[in-house]
Amino acid sequence: MQRIFIALILGVISATAFAAGDRQPPMSWQTDADSLSGDLPAEVFPSIDPVQLRERDADPAKLGEPLQYAEPFSSRATLADSGRWATLPNGDRIWRLAIEVPGATDLSFGFTDLHLSEGARLHIYDAARTFFQGGWDSDRNADHGEFWTPVIPGDSAVIEVFVPAGVATPELTLAQVSGGYRDFFGRQGGPYMVRQGSCNNDVVCPEGDPWRDEIRSVGVYTLNGIWTCTGTLINDVPTSLTPWFLTANHCGISTGNDQSMVVYWNFESPTCGALSGGSLADSQSGAIYRASRSDVDMALVELEEEPPEAYNVHYAGWDRTNTQPGGAVAIHHPSTDEKAISFAESNLDTTASCIGGPGTPNTHWEIPFWDDGTTEPGSSGSGIWHPQNKRLVGFLSGGLAACGNQEYDCYGKFAIAWDGSAAASRLRDWLDPGGTNPDGIDGTDPASWDFDLASDSLAQCGFDPLDIPVSLSVSGGFSDPVNLSTSGTPAGTTASFSVNPVTPPGSTTLTLDNLSSAGTGTFQFELAGSGGGIDVSRNLSVTLTDAAPAAATITGPADGAINVPATPTISWTSVAQAAEYQLEIATDAAFNDVVYSAVEAATQHTVSAALDTNTTHYVRVRAGNQCGDAAWSDATSFTTQAGPGDCPLGTETQNLLSEGFEDAGIPAGWSTAGSSGSVTWIASDARAWEGSRSAFAESVSGTSDQRLVSPQIALPASAVGVYLNFRTWQDIESSSGGCFDGGILEISTDDGNSWAQVPDSDIQVRAYDGVIESGSSNPLEGASAWCGDPRDTWERYSVDLSDQAGESVRLRFRFGSNAIIRQIGWHVDDLQVDACSQPPQIFLDRFEAPPAP
Repeated sequence: MQRIFIALILGVISATAFAAGDRQPPMSWQTDADSLSGDLPAEVFPSIDPVQLRERDADPAKLGEPLQYAEPFSSRATLADSGRWATLPNGDRIWRLAIEVPGATDLSFGFTDLHLSEGARLHIYDAARTFFQGGWDSDRNADHGEFWTPVIPGDSAVIEVFVPAGVATPELTLAQVSGGYRDFFGRQGGPYMVRQGSCNNDVVCPEGDPWRDEIRSVGVYTLNGIWTCTGTLINDVPTSLTPWFLTANHCGISTGNDQSMVVYWNFESPTCGALSGGSLADSQSGAIYRASRSDVDMALVELEEEPPEAYNVHYAGWDRTNTQPGGAVAIHHPSTDEKAISFAESNLDTTASCIGGPGTPNTHWEIPFWDDGTTEPGSSGSGIWHPQNKRLVGFLSGGLAACGNQEYDCYGKFAIAWDGSAAASRLRDWLDPGGTNPDGIDGTDPASWDFDLASDSLAQCGFDPLDIPVSLSVSGGFSDPVNLSTSGTPAGTTASFSVNPVTPPGSTTLTLDNLSSAGTGTFQFELAGSGGGIDVSRNLSVTLTDAAPAAATITGPADGAINVPATPTISWTSVAQAAEYQLEIATDAAFNDVVYSAVEAATQHTVSAALDTNTTHYVRVRAGNQCGDAAWSDATSFTTQAGPGDCPLGTETQNLLSEGFEDAGIPAGWSTAGSSGSVTWIASDARAWEGSRSAFAESVSGTSDQRLVSPQIALPASAVGVYLNFRTWQDIESSSGGCFDGGILEISTDDGNSWAQVPDSDIQVRAYDGVIESGSSNPLEGASAWCGDPRDTWERYSVDLSDQAGESVRLRFRFGSNAIIRQIGWHVDDLQVDACSQPPQIFLDRFEAPPAP
């Protein structure tokens, strides 16, 4: 590095672009004081060759690394020992230092020990005074003391600090100068002007129109003043507008360099097809590392500041379901150039990472090839969106895709990155702090408003004026008034607002009048609002009636139908003026035991929760509207088909054992013989499937082997099937691959002298959850078991005992715990053992011979 003096042009010259900071020109541009004249001290660094450096970076050995955009040079310049101070006539002071990296296409800087005094401002600008970044004030101070600047064009620049009169001298150390060689500003031309491939689609093109929101969530960033990748601003479950920024782990973000991240928003071509000409004015500096995971190539940071409102960013939604998308849309910065959008129409494949050698299976989505557009180095970390729900499903690791080929790319799966071993290796702790675990969420804007209506569907009996409360919600810093209007209401009706315009958050009442002109039936209209450049509309429907409806008639299943699916479709006749239909299904004709109910606007309904199998059910329906309800329809019946653990239709069921554990203690004939540990099975009133008690084995923080043995059960040899059915509720400690504690079922055919575990092959409903971990001090280690912490709902279990027909058996419920973590335990209730047999034949004659006289 050399220290020389560079002459600067004095005078006020307008900047052609502005960037983060207060966007006011440097003070030296606003005064012609004599004290500012003369040459500036300069630090001159070794020259660089952009073409040669680009060729170096094209080495295939660099595949899987972030794209480098600059060469770093160390410095230790401070306000005390470098540059030159000048005092203005009013006592204000200005410090300036010139920087030169010959051959560089652009420059950026990394500062440490930064502390700007109140009123002081920091700027950087090119030597020709055509572009500046800043000014940054004391709001830029951070505990870590670092500040990394956005880029400015050219190979010569000036760093300037302005200090008002009477204000203490700020502190800063210039730690790094980055000499860029990728020509962010596109000013060099010739061999420097190596831009993104021509097959890319500018996001300003019509192809991007359906993706305007998602496009605003994508930014290109630099790291360490050396590397560059793409990332996405994403929403969280509480819609907190915390600036979460998702990118790829291989881009190199860590706790040691997160402060050096500089994000550029809205770097886009202004003209479709230009693939150039974008502005780097919208930038912000600094981030906080939050999580990363190498196998799925995920990195999440929290930007130190929310993007300014003027940047008009969007917080993208996401989908964590791991459902295979039928295609994908990528939004990215190819070669760190202006933002592009690419489209894949083929189904995505599941694969391991395609960079860095063999990876963990199933962590990535593979794009077989791009149908329109591509990706390039610099696109790394960018997102792909589900083409239907417009939610982000992955982030780019790499691949061989390029203009002119049909090669693949691989994207880390958002669904896999959702979980991990700790908060620092997964997304869910940051994006879902309340633990609600949704399948996905939509995106949102930081400064926006929306309608907040109780319902989009309204109904009324009669034609009196209809008052509709209308509330307007707000996100971010939106504060403009919103003008409201309606369109599409029936001729002759009127619409008026009690307050209009409304400044959100706020409310008004929309009154629809002269409704007799609309008559009975349903009409739709549009409610719209416009304010602050944001237009929102909602379609509302209104149903008007003037009399209660008549009774409906069930049309399906047919009355008395058998072998009906457990989730049948119930249908009925349409009734004039019916706004909705109430449906009830019961297991008794008097409807005292209603097991399913629903409200439906159509004339059919598919049962969403499976009904009990092999059971006769009764169904009825009732039409209703705002004027009243009709009488219930005549009830019909149907019988559901036999399910696992049920005796088939046409056979007779013989109950061999029925136990609801309603006694205060263990029922007669049952025992806990052979149990060990501090506790064993009891009759518990904490939970029950039916009645008030269930059998319960407690999960303790100590080794236990709790055994519950049934009475002897004689299984008929003539049975065509024998089944055990029972209900359980469990909160039993599981492991990542199996169980730490667990419950099993055993059977004995020699009155308890020996026992064998019931295998998975005999379990028809709710197979074992996993193997109990070895080395955990659990007496049942190595056995397949039921576990789950928690499975906090009652579930039906079914076991086929037909292989033991003709024998007398005992059943043993066995629960084992280790000495580490205490959970709740295992509840068992409503145990039934049934034998199925053919009914006796009353008459059989196939008439193969003349009947006997």
